[in-house]
Amino acid sequence: MKQFLTIILIFSTLFSFAQNYNTETEPKFGIGLIGGANISSFSFSNENLANYKSDLFINYQYGVVSEMYFSKSLSLRPSITFAGRGTKITDNNINYMLASKNIDISFPIVLSASASNVRPFIYVAPVIESTFGGIIGFADKSTPITTANHSKLGFAVTPGAGLKFMLSEKNYFSIEGAYHLGLSNTYSETEIAGTANAINMADYAIIGTRKNRAIELMFTFMIVINKKKENNNNNNNSDDDYVYDDTPKKDTVKVVIVEDEPETDDPTPTKKVYTVDEIEREIELGIDVTDRKIVFKNIEFEFNKAELREGSKQYLDEIVAFMNKNPSFEIRVNGHTDNVGSNDKNMNLSVERAKTVYNYIISKGIGKDMLNYKGFGDTKPISTNETEEGRAKNRRVEFQIVAY
Repeated sequence: MKQFLTIILIFSTLFSFAQNYNTETEPKFGIGLIGGANISSFSFSNENLANYKSDLFINYQYGVVSEMYFSKSLSLRPSITFAGRGTKITDNNINYMLASKNIDISFPIVLSASASNVRPFIYVAPVIESTFGGIIGFADKSTPITTANHSKLGFAVTPGAGLKFMLSEKNYFSIEGAYHLGLSNTYSETEIAGTANAINMADYAIIGTRKNRAIELMFTFMIVINKKKENNNNNNNSDDDYVYDDTPKKDTVKVVIVEDEPETDDPTPTKKVYTVDEIEREIELGIDVTDRKIVFKNIEFEFNKAELREGSKQYLDEIVAFMNKNPSFEIRVNGHTDNVGSNDKNMNLSVERAKTVYNYIISKGIGKDMLNYKGFGDTKPISTNETEEGRAKNRRVEFQIVAY
């Protein structure tokens, strides 16, 4: 119970820290829970002890985990876990058990794929082992583990591999397997020195080493924390300077941040994207708006799908109202994606999303002669695909005025 409360306390502290974590570009911090089981044993260098057959010894393992991203494929995923470890031997008339309680501090370097909903990954982790309790028994007698019969601190390395199942664009659930390879001798200093005293035994000395071994099966749930990018201009956003919210629970087509074109002698310089209000002002001024593109702040789809989220429909209703007001207009819905995934998949996704928007607008009574759609996949990026912020800009739906 105490260990569980400690886990909750650590998780709450990490969550509080992450809520205040600010990143100027792509998300770089995540927190989560990790748990599972391990099948543990010892590796003895003493041949007499090594010849004994160990029984299957299954232990718990659970804790908190964080993740710091260096790129979309490389991350550091430190964790703190409570782990049971030890061995049980009932071979050749021997009845021996050592069950230790440990705190493991692990620092896995993770390399993962980044282009699908199921993402394989591999890692290797240096581990600090700290033993804080347990029992040791021989025959029908047992006693609590102390520093007299088990070292307090040790080191290990854990290579592993697993699969991430993406719950949204960044949040994930994973399953992984690993091999815990203890590097340190777990015998105590008194056992090595020959001054230890076991149950019903005189002082004794240990020959050789005893090192932890375990096969681990773990499950992780990770939440990537993002913070809104704040506007430092007194929170007054112009039409071309929006606040972004890269909420990781949904796949979002973001408004595009585009600088105005360089000033020229042209009294009506053009921009790359417009709001509905801007287009209407230009129409009133008699400016030709052919090929102008309208982009909204948040047109959102379910992750990796062409299904509109309910909150997006209010923005599409603005286009419906605009087209009802201007029945001579012909508009094309342009769908775009980032470069995550194959070219074919991105092209199909962009077409399906543009078609979904098209179908919604048609369902509101707009004539088919006023609207069509086209998908461009990842072929027309307007920003870099090397950062999450850039990819968010590239995932977009545009409404291009073809004729009027």
